[in-house]
Amino acid sequence: MKRKLISLILGMTLVISSFSVSLAADDVAVNPVSSGAETSSTITETAPADDTETQQISVDQTEKEAEKDPAVSGSEEKTENTDTETTGEQPADGTTEENGTTEPAEEPVIMKDFQDVRDPSAYYYNSVYWAVRNGITQGTSEDKFSPEASCTRAQIVTFLWRKAGKPEPASTASPFTDVSEADYYYQAVLWAVESGITSGTSETTFSPDAVCTRAQCVTFLWRGNASPSPQISGAFSDVSEGAYYQKAVSWALEKGVTSGTSATQFSPEASCTRGQTVTFFHRASLEQVNGKELADGSVSGSLTGLVVNQASGHLQLRAEDIAAKAGVQSIRAAVWTRSNRSDLHWYEMKDLGDGILEAAFNVQDYHRRFGTYHAKLYIVTDSAQMIEMDQEEFEAKARGYLYTEALGDRQIRVTALGIPEGSEASFASWSDENDLDDLFWTDAEDQGNGTWTAVLDTTRFASGGTCNTDVYLNGREVLNTIAYTVSLQETMTDIEWQIHESTEAVYAEVGRDLYQCFRYSAGIPYYRATPEPQSGYTHSQWYALYGFHNYLGHCYVHAATFYWLAKNLGYEAYYLEGYVPRRGGGVVTHGWVEIVMNGTTYVFDPNFTNETGRNGYKITYGTSGTWRYQSYRRMS
Repeated sequence: MKRKLISLILGMTLVISSFSVSLAADDVAVNPVSSGAETSSTITETAPADDTETQQISVDQTEKEAEKDPAVSGSEEKTENTDTETTGEQPADGTTEENGTTEPAEEPVIMKDFQDVRDPSAYYYNSVYWAVRNGITQGTSEDKFSPEASCTRAQIVTFLWRKAGKPEPASTASPFTDVSEADYYYQAVLWAVESGITSGTSETTFSPDAVCTRAQCVTFLWRGNASPSPQISGAFSDVSEGAYYQKAVSWALEKGVTSGTSATQFSPEASCTRGQTVTFFHRASLEQVNGKELADGSVSGSLTGLVVNQASGHLQLRAEDIAAKAGVQSIRAAVWTRSNRSDLHWYEMKDLGDGILEAAFNVQDYHRRFGTYHAKLYIVTDSAQMIEMDQEEFEAKARGYLYTEALGDRQIRVTALGIPEGSEASFASWSDENDLDDLFWTDAEDQGNGTWTAVLDTTRFASGGTCNTDVYLNGREVLNTIAYTVSLQETMTDIEWQIHESTEAVYAEVGRDLYQCFRYSAGIPYYRATPEPQSGYTHSQWYALYGFHNYLGHCYVHAATFYWLAKNLGYEAYYLEGYVPRRGGGVVTHGWVEIVMNGTTYVFDPNFTNETGRNGYKITYGTSGTWRYQSYRRMS
């Protein structure tokens, strides 16, 4: 069976690094929808996917380098969550190198050339130099800005205060024991308290050196902009209704200040970097203008289409003829599918040459929703204006688009969208490691509107790792293929799962050391009346589970428990049954374990140690003082 597999790895974002103007077979260029205009008849219309699965997908390409700081856990005090850990970044803005507390004398704004802000494609590049031009910051040294360093609470309110023109606070007494008149941020904190921007982390503390979280940063910024009421909500799954920062985050998304750290996450408790902070400030400061109100023809540009890969869900928004007399700093697009715009995302459009710009994203960013996509085009000019140029609607349709959902209990649901009307879908699945040897078919169910689903029993895969599912039309044509990861545990049967859980419990008790596992098995009290294996179990499975559950058993139990403990540690282990001499003559049945190490086969006999008290760990056949093993064979 040879065919090209179109693989979609579950839980991973597929990033498009280059694009072709010519369209692939599954790429459909969609022109703006005009009122009453016909849509393409070559693609079957499907209902939007009502999917609630969330994934960590990096959608804000302008912030992709900024989300590297770990989340900062902090205690919630009053209205702000605050971490008390300091950043250690010295010298901070407005401080001396000696003690970080004395504000220097007023100096004119001096333009800098920061060694760590040299790449114009960095999301924070324009924002850093905007902040310098406007006297908000001068960096952490003469030639460094430290964009990846965490921003402190003192720095955030100082930036806000400088942006507001350094207003003189009415009060001259600090309400906080950790903010003194000698501190460079003294007036900024007093002003921020008077302006309702912050009330500190307690009645008596401001925590100036604590790392500022993303939630705190956008909240300070929102309050500094008079706390406007946002029109959207519910965009991020980690921003709960009623959280002190909920309205601020919605406002920041609506205004284009941020798109979060993924399609569904804002990461409110993550530390806010200096690069993020000035970017948030810059975007919030842009004057938003409707391009249709500009009658002088000073700007131009329009959305020209949406390229849809119907099988993979990749989307490419196109724009052309961008120009502005004031100079174009960047081109941005806001895209959403829901009427309340709760799934709105912002994208920086990249220049493809020949006057064409593009933003690439995926339907996964929109909960795999196909249907109507709304897009607004904005030009950000050098004169600090964000001008709305164009708004269009596009239809994105699926044809064989696939995705998977883990249902638990070793089941995975595969969903196919855009199955042509009148066709039947069938699902064939297999694991990569076995090269189609474990291929199995699963009955699919028609959910209507071109959607078909199948629930896979993962224990039918011969191994974990990369697994695949083909979707056939009418049992003949492969419409699409999806690749996804299945864990080894998910391929286990119920019996195998019980053994896995039992060995993990032993590891938790004695550690993952082979000798300690041997001592565990050799220490199981001997019990002659161990019941015989039942149907459906191999010998090693039956005796191991009996030993794990009852902590009793004879030689077969001793051997089986150690066999599974060694095997699940990754050793090349074998369970054996055979005979050993009986005292007084004859032979008796017996069980033990072999492990192959560096090409040598060793005997591990926990029952020998249990009965004689002598060493049965890592011996060889014929070793003096051990039993003579006869007529034996490896068993499952």
